[in-house]
Amino acid sequence: MRYSKLSIKMRGLLWALVWILASIATLKLDSVLKGRAGFGILPFALISLGALALLIYLAIVSKHKALKLTLSYLTIAPLCLIIGELYGYYTLESTFEQDPCAASTSGTYASDYFTPSPITGYKGKPSTTATAHKTTHNGTTIYNVSYTTDEFGWRITPSSKVDSSSCVLFFGDSFTIGEGVQDNETLPFYFGTHTNARIYNFGFHGYGPHQALALVQSGEVKHIVKDCASVLAIYESLPGHIARASGFSSWEQGTNAPRFSLDPSGSLVWGNAYLHTSPLLAKLAPKLQARLAQSYLYKLLQPSYEYDESYNALYFAIIDALQKQLQEQFNARFALVLWDSSDVSDEIERKESHAIIQHFANGLGGGGQWI
Repeated sequence: MRYSKLSIKMRGLLWALVWILASIATLKLDSVLKGRAGFGILPFALISLGALALLIYLAIVSKHKALKLTLSYLTIAPLCLIIGELYGYYTLESTFEQDPCAASTSGTYASDYFTPSPITGYKGKPSTTATAHKTTHNGTTIYNVSYTTDEFGWRITPSSKVDSSSCVLFFGDSFTIGEGVQDNETLPFYFGTHTNARIYNFGFHGYGPHQALALVQSGEVKHIVKDCASVLAIYESLPGHIARASGFSSWEQGTNAPRFSLDPSGSLVWGNAYLHTSPLLAKLAPKLQARLAQSYLYKLLQPSYEYDESYNALYFAIIDALQKQLQEQFNARFALVLWDSSDVSDEIERKESHAIIQHFANGLGGGGQWI
């Protein structure tokens, strides 16, 4: 009898260990498939299915009625998670398929280009050339380009005059890095062809003002930019950067992008600044976030963005702090370039664009220039 009870416990522990190892393998397989093949396997639905099977097995072999009843009730949790994952997948995939601008990207861009960063959440891998072939649902090519990064992971600018003491620093998003164009077709590249300046492109896909400020405030930019007699800093903004500054970027799920907030006194606070000062947290936190981002239910439950004037203050505080930090560290002149709303903009973008234009038109930009 004692041997039988021990065997049941050992078998239960063995199957629990198998479930844990299978769960880890499932998450890893999903990451690999998404990176290399462009599709996933609903890992949390499969993990919950495994947990359901394990609980049912343990309830069957258990000799104690109370434990059997408890395990039976616990099966509700993985069952609900399975339903939630399936519902999240259906909802999000349906939204994607109905998006007239939806497209897919293949090449090493999808698998071997992005790398975690404790400062910005994610960035480009150093010293690499990534290919990106973007197509519509029917296979029509939108662009087919390569992105080349320097030893720090930032896109190279072939027109940069490396021996010049006049430096121009670009910050921004996909417009700045040059999404969909070659290295010699970006905005910083064309700027360099008309100036005798050393060009630094700190823009990256999906970035917002919070990444720009984190790069400067953390000292990362100062570590890279040296020996400049004069510095011009240009921040390129979309109206949507108001939402990005407040953490509404869906693509930042699974990363530890910098999170700024305003305290009761109105001072700007970098809430997760500890990530770039703690090697252990910098290593573990992105992995945990990346695993959570593989859950469709987790994605579905993330707050959606609706324009509210209360978000404006954080965006402008970040821009002001960015300008101040650049002035203190480099004695830099500062300019903000806004791609304002157009005929294809929705109502949210028009409101954001109007708010940004009004702010700087009223002279509230801290002495910088804006275009």
